[in-house]
Amino acid sequence: MGTTICNCRIANVQYVEVKFRPIGDGRTLGVYRDITELKQRQGEAERARDAIEKLQRLMNFVLEGMTDGVKLFDADRRIIYANSAADRLLGIESGDSQIGLIADDILRRRLELGHDVVEDGKLVSFEERLDRLVHPTGARYESATPSGYHVEYSFRPVGDGLKLGVYRDITELRRQQAESERARQAAEAASRAKSTFLATMSHEIRTPMNGVIGTAELLEREPLTPHQQRLIGTIQASATALLGVIDDVLDFSKIEAERLELNVAPFSLAALMKDGVETLAAQAAQKGLAIVSGVATEVPDWLAGDAKRVRQILLNLIGNAIKFTDAGDIRINARLERVADGRARVALSVADTGIGMKAEQIERLFQPFSQGDGSTTRRYGGTGLGLSIVERLAKMMGSEVRVESTPGVGSTFTVMLDLAVASAPAEPKPERDVVQATTAAAGVVLAIDDSEINLQVLVGQLGALGVTADTATDGIEGLAKWRSRPYALVLTDVHMPGMDGLEMTRRIRADEPAAGSGRHTLIVAVTANALKGNEEHVLSAGLDAYLTKPVTLARLRETVERWIGVSKPVPPAGLLRPSGGSPIDRAALALMIPGGEDAISGLLRDFAFSGTNLVAEIRDAAADRETLARLAHKLKGTAQAVAATRLAELAARLEASRNPADIFDVEAEWYRVIGDIAN
Repeated sequence: MGTTICNCRIANVQYVEVKFRPIGDGRTLGVYRDITELKQRQGEAERARDAIEKLQRLMNFVLEGMTDGVKLFDADRRIIYANSAADRLLGIESGDSQIGLIADDILRRRLELGHDVVEDGKLVSFEERLDRLVHPTGARYESATPSGYHVEYSFRPVGDGLKLGVYRDITELRRQQAESERARQAAEAASRAKSTFLATMSHEIRTPMNGVIGTAELLEREPLTPHQQRLIGTIQASATALLGVIDDVLDFSKIEAERLELNVAPFSLAALMKDGVETLAAQAAQKGLAIVSGVATEVPDWLAGDAKRVRQILLNLIGNAIKFTDAGDIRINARLERVADGRARVALSVADTGIGMKAEQIERLFQPFSQGDGSTTRRYGGTGLGLSIVERLAKMMGSEVRVESTPGVGSTFTVMLDLAVASAPAEPKPERDVVQATTAAAGVVLAIDDSEINLQVLVGQLGALGVTADTATDGIEGLAKWRSRPYALVLTDVHMPGMDGLEMTRRIRADEPAAGSGRHTLIVAVTANALKGNEEHVLSAGLDAYLTKPVTLARLRETVERWIGVSKPVPPAGLLRPSGGSPIDRAALALMIPGGEDAISGLLRDFAFSGTNLVAEIRDAAADRETLARLAHKLKGTAQAVAATRLAELAARLEASRNPADIFDVEAEWYRVIGDIAN
């Protein structure tokens, strides 16, 4: 019989190990050993093992429940743990465990499958990607995965040669960022489109306005009856009012789009106020109102700011005062509030004796498209933008607008201008072009515009100033004429087909050194684009000056007189018979075409011949929309050139619609034009 061992528990507090072993002669040796402490340590070890197993189960539960993927690599870059999220994000099928695989082999396999990482347009190599895993301080990068996720990879050491990899799904984040970026780009594109629209609208509106105002000025110089003079006055007043509305809308749109910038330069506040009063004195006199202005002696003579915008504020406030005042006077004053650190705070106020306002009216006074109340709009008209523009311009200049008003007594608007104290600028000394010494070109001007109407108006205005003019309809023709002879001055439109005014100017400037004699041609832009920044853009191309359409006779005279001087004005030729209901506006045609009835008749005969062929081509091109649009565009321009306004409108509609059904209207109007020419 061998040794027998048993463990016994005594009184539930002590464990004894008993060993019985026979020793011969029928005797048995019993050994009793206290193993209570050993049992306690075993129990603790078992409980610790259970706790560890429980913790491991909990950790596995947590790791498996994570949306982030987790991998653990040993010192040999072998995967010793990976949760299901890591497999899901990396496109590993369930059951295809990567446990025990080496990261190098896995990465090579992923590259073979086309799982590339591109950063800043450059493909990240195998070595670079592996280095990020083994880098002693860890690394981070991100890329799209074949499974369609965008994953952020983070690797960091966790001790004992182990490396932890965390794989975070940032697909939604990058989608939101992409949407945000698209929204930002769309907003910027919309802003650019708005700016482009403003420039286009400015050009398209100011171009015909140039024709209206210029033609009215030319008509004013004609021998007219008192009734006709009143009609011309109405045209000029209406055109000026319309131009004011256009300017308000454009300015407000530019401010809203944050596209309006300030040009800071020295200006005389006293001179600016005097100019503002003189500008609106006639308007005030028509209502029997007196305008009184004064500048306190302590106000600095010269200040630095955007004089154009200060003048705009002043004219808006004076115009507003005149509009809402039926009797009494308008008082304009400037007083100094304080001077400190080279800056002056000047209170510019405009007071009237008009209708006044209630407190609730003042509260909404500076809201866009708003006036005191509905009756104000009906009685006085206006866009309701003037005061809104005043307030916003003031804020842009770091200023503020204050209003005091009493119904039936009047209102006082005060703008607190915060401007730098400046010195008077040096008097400009424009130099005359050396070509003026050339007798062949003395006083000769080259006028360039692709719009026949605007070109003829410009030539008519120059003629009224006694200035001889050559003409060109685009930059190519203008450049050719400049190369053929010298000119004292070039007046050019900016936007023209083929070669625009800017490109023509650049080529002239490039050719001038070869012309010798220090020749520099004075070139002035005449453009309908009045948006901020356009002048700088134009002048940077090498032009000498900038005129914004509509160009009045007075402004044109100032420009011409400044550069080449003017002769005694010569009245333009008289008008032909009025157009009445004729499809050809012969009165407008007479202003456009020099040479009298014979020249006009010859032109119309040529138009009848070429137009008949063109209308026939349009009829034949009904099935080809591209050709149809091109021919309609050509007919539109030709019709405009002979003042066939309705035909030009119908051709423009056909050009836009490309609809063969619109050809019938064009043909019907063409027969009316032919009949008018024949008669």
